Amino acid sequence: MPVQLETFIHLVADIFDAHTAALFIKTSKDVLKLATYHSLCDDAINRDCILNTEQSLIGFVAKHGRPLHMAKFTRSALTIGIYNQEIDIKSLYACPLPNNNGVLFVDSKTYYEFSPKKQKIALRCAELAEHIIKTNKDTKRLEIIDRWFNWIKNITPPVDIKIILESICNSLSLSQGLVAINSGDDKYQILAVTGVREEKWLFKPIHIENGLVGWMFRNKRDLFLFRSKGVREQSFFIRRREPFKLEPLVYGFFLSFTEKSYAWIFTGNIDATVLPNNPSKIFEPYLRLILRDN
Repeated sequence: MPVQLETFIHLVADIFDAHTAALFIKTSKDVLKLATYHSLCDDAINRDCILNTEQSLIGFVAKHGRPLHMAKFTRSALTIGIYNQEIDIKSLYACPLPNNNGVLFVDSKTYYEFSPKKQKIALRCAELAEHIIKTNKDTKRLEIIDRWFNWIKNITPPVDIKIILESICNSLSLSQGLVAINSGDDKYQILAVTGVREEKWLFKPIHIENGLVGWMFRNKRDLFLFRSKGVREQSFFIRRREPFKLEPLVYGFFLSFTEKSYAWIFTGNIDATVLPNNPSKIFEPYLRLILRDN
């Protein structure tokens, strides 16, 4: 997260004299991630907090897109979503960011009525947070595109497909990936992998019904998944017991040629919203030229 958000959340904590002030951002439609916080009980904070919008009071605010004000909080602090142990919280206020892109949260260990003026200030703070996040995302998105274009400028075909794969993976700041080819039948082959040492899968026929790679070939579509922790083990690139350890984000794009098609698929633990929305449109023109000359 940008350093501006750390300064921002300290300011919010000071304005509201908060026990904890926190900012959650949406990494996908139904998933919230703790972006930054300031708390007087640091050990009680779940620093790697990822919430589904069906979970917790913070998730409730994101799901319904409206503020939550509890001047006399009598529930368990664990129901809030940010704490990993019981804390004697007496009041809280949470509001969605503009366009419901996240949640700004403050609480107190005293019973406190958030006046209409304070609630209005909180909404203005949420607008400021949204502006900081958007500016940071735009910058990161441009950095991704710049890294790819800089690489393109300095290559001379033919280029080994593994080098192409590694370059795309690095450009996207992801950790593992593979590229597979299908020639129109019910099998595909892995041409290259990155981020793992084991390469026993290379060039062996794999049935198109297998894995997320097979899904891309069957549906001829890009793939964009952000999986909560509980379901990560239920999906895989190829099949169970593969060398890839899928992280929260899975991101892939499909390229079709006259007689063959390619699936490029990656995984990593980054903010999905900084990635280009249409990866095929960015990578396809250059990959067509490179692969044609290989």
